Amino acid sequence: MLPSFTASWKLQLPYYTLILLTLWSYGVDSEYLEDQRLVMPGYSSMQDIIGQALTHDQERLATILSHSLSGSDKDNLHQL
Repeated sequence: MLPSFTASWKLQLPYYTLILLTLWSYGVDSEYLEDQRLVMPGYSSMQDIIGQALTHDQERLATILSHSLSGSDKDNLHQL
């Protein structure tokens, strides 16, 4: 089911984009996507979505590391 256009639909957009990219990478043709009323995002939209996903994952990993590393480990990393 595609997202309804509510305030939270943009939060679900990367998920649906991933599905569309997966279908496309496995050779699902555009006619099938049209029949299912699915539309691939434009190039700039894809750049934004991928950029947001990378930023979110970088922040997530930084949070995990900051909670997992000791103070001396953090200092050693900053010296690199």
